Amino acid sequence: PPVRALLAAQDTLRWQGRPLSTVRWLLYGPLVVDAAHRGRGVARRLFTMARTAAAGRADALVAFIEAANRPSWRVHVDGFGMTPLGDVAVGERVYHVVAVAPRAESG
Repeated sequence: PPVRALLAAQDTLRWQGRPLSTVRWLLYGPLVVDAAHRGRGVARRLFTMARTAAAGRADALVAFIEAANRPSWRVHVDGFGMTPLGDVAVGERVYHVVAVAPRAESG
């Protein structure tokens, strides 16, 4: 359901000044890291690999974060620098839609 809501909202969500519906984008996630492996860079490595894999294939890597999930916001927006595009609702649940530009592997 969150993916369907995101797809339905593409005309109102904006990436770099353009409606998301006019941008080549790929969906990133959802991602869950087992508690035993948190804090070890697992999410960052997966995120970096996703950005690299998307380079040349998309203009944006898009994800959604349930509004109640503050730790995910801290990881993806505060930590990884993803940009909030807006919110979508599925019943009583609200999801933040965020995006980041893909990045070619360096080095």
